[in-house]
Amino acid sequence: MSTTLEPVVAETPRGLLDAARALAPELGVRALEAERLATMPPDLVETVRRAGLFRLATPRLLGGAELPAAAVVEVVEELSRADGSAGWSVLIGNATAFLAWLEPAVALDLLGGRTDAIGAGVFAPSGRLVPDGEGRFRLSGRWGFSSGCRHADWYVNGAMVFDGDGPRMVPGRGPDWRMAAFPATAGQVVENWDVAGLRGTGSHDVVAHDLPVAAEHLSIPFAEPARHDGPLWRFPFFTLAGTFLAGFPLGVARRALDELATFAPTKVRAPSTAPIAEDADLQVALARAEGGLQSARALVFDTIGSMWTSACAGDVPDVEQRGRFLLATQQAMRAAITASTSRSASAAPARCRRRTRCSGASATSTPPHSTSGSPPRRPSATPSSGWGSSSRRSGSRVDGRRPGHPRRSGTPSSGRCARPGAPGSWRRVVGRPACWPRPAGRGRW
Repeated sequence: MSTTLEPVVAETPRGLLDAARALAPELGVRALEAERLATMPPDLVETVRRAGLFRLATPRLLGGAELPAAAVVEVVEELSRADGSAGWSVLIGNATAFLAWLEPAVALDLLGGRTDAIGAGVFAPSGRLVPDGEGRFRLSGRWGFSSGCRHADWYVNGAMVFDGDGPRMVPGRGPDWRMAAFPATAGQVVENWDVAGLRGTGSHDVVAHDLPVAAEHLSIPFAEPARHDGPLWRFPFFTLAGTFLAGFPLGVARRALDELATFAPTKVRAPSTAPIAEDADLQVALARAEGGLQSARALVFDTIGSMWTSACAGDVPDVEQRGRFLLATQQAMRAAITASTSRSASAAPARCRRRTRCSGASATSTPPHSTSGSPPRRPSATPSSGWGSSSRRSGSRVDGRRPGHPRRSGTPSSGRCARPGAPGSWRRVVGRPACWPRPAGRGRW
């Protein structure tokens, strides 16, 4: 018996964006807690769930908000600005949107009347589907980088259908690559997410062993249209996925530049006595990063607007429109890398250990969405390299090497770094790498 859900009418684009902005301060304050847990804190997951932020693009027929594409980008951007790990966790948690490629009645039964289910998904065909001869399949596989797997209710993971020892081949399409929907309780989480960046996403491995999956719970979104009507479902599968992803680098980049602008007027880097905000090189770098970010953001929304106009007219966005959108998302990612690198290079971290944040901003600076007195944070999407982060100018040597020169292995405990271009020879580095512990009773290096 199928379940009928009432379409969501209260969750408007403005309402969900306001909800994201209201949650931003808590996401920022609790980012270190998420890093320590290697996942979003359970009570925070439930707060985000109640706010409706895990069903941004889920079909209305399934109880979702089915927001316009641009609104999805704005919400993810706002969450990612508060904390990179939180933004990524929420965008991946919206994998229930891909249930739109199942028959509506099947998806309704699968959800069992829930309108707030959280998804997680890995598109890579890391699973193996074997027909059992009775209209069902047996699924086995291991999916890495399964972000949010600890709090997901459903997984939607990629797998190949096998005939014998090799993948089944479909004429005109190649291997039979499908997405399999199965409850999270049927999978096993292998906790192996121990990284420097985005640690709070909890992107562990998920394993399934000989799991029975009904044929109707398999979809082919790479080759078939969604089973729902409306502008959002005229976006091809990977274009829709790109819509979720586009807001993430925009938010991370915005946070990085906001933090840099906050602590630059008060941070002093020895031997200079002037704040780094007065450094002409830094001013140029910040201006370029800001211009790159604003340009990338404008291109993202311009290309989405073009595709949305076509979709509202009943057409699938054409190849040129989708290509421009792909270009826009790549530009957004490059802008995020530039912004985060500029912020990290200017911070001169005082410490950089695996289970703590690299911090280097002035103690008097307070980043956006942070309570007064809490330590400044760098975006979790851009882990610090630690070594070489204390260069003063683009033309100076960094930890004994020229900028852009490959870093050779050194012996941090001995206080020496390899001399560029001279394997086996060593030289004493003036000062110390920024990641070394600060000795007690001493000021800045």
